[in-house]
Amino acid sequence: MVRDENSKVTFYADLDVKENLDLLDPGTKSSTINKLLRQGFATGATMSKKVEVLDAKIRRIEAASQEIPMYNSELHGFCFEFHTVEKTLQVAAIRNGEETTVKLEALRNEKTGRYKTRAYYEENFTLQPTYPKAHGKHTREPDDFVTWVPWVDFPWVDRETADAALWQALGFLRDRCDAGAPA
Repeated sequence: MVRDENSKVTFYADLDVKENLDLLDPGTKSSTINKLLRQGFATGATMSKKVEVLDAKIRRIEAASQEIPMYNSELHGFCFEFHTVEKTLQVAAIRNGEETTVKLEALRNEKTGRYKTRAYYEENFTLQPTYPKAHGKHTREPDDFVTWVPWVDFPWVDRETADAALWQALGFLRDRCDAGAPA
């Protein structure tokens, strides 16, 4: 009888074990599970004990990966700024007499730990294709679409927390929007 080198096995995992397994890449997941099960078989452990050991090791791997900061000056020294978008708010407001949607992002500076914000507003556009043409006519009709446009003159924010930065940005937004909500 010919035996396959690898075989796929399906088992039911507790939700917390599954969530931890899903965080691993397939190669690490497979080799970790195989190694732990071999150890369990060798020691005669029960299946629940094997899963418990596997879960504990996965938790340690997960905890270790969370301790590594995203920005590492040895790896990312080519970056003179490194920000992580930590929190985003999207609000509807009246600006210049028209309804608009504004997105405010709180960005954490990975070197300093402080937060700044970035603001965008939604803008509707009609795109008129210039090329390609076939027989003197455009091959596509104009398309309408919506995109986020950077709000370049939005006031600068520098705070210790994402929430504090967003609160300050909301105050600046209040100053730039019309009072009252649409009827």
